[in-house]
Amino acid sequence: MKRTQRNLIRAMKEAKSRGADVMILGCMTAAFMDSALLKEAEKEAGIPLINPIVTAVKMAEALAAMRAY
Repeated sequence: MKRTQRNLIRAMKEAKSRGADVMILGCMTAAFMDSALLKEAEKEAGIPLINPIVTAVKMAEALAAMRAY
């Protein structure tokens, strides 16, 4: 397990212990991590992880689809 992933899991567990239902990444370093490592972090921490890069792409796709009609 990489140091960044360990730190992410630690932060996610801390957030969960304080009542968080989800973790939204605000750091592009973690956002570009291998998706398998991010999924593993979600599983170990027990809360979902929102990746801002994926979210931005999905929003752009949705906006493009709405203008297509």
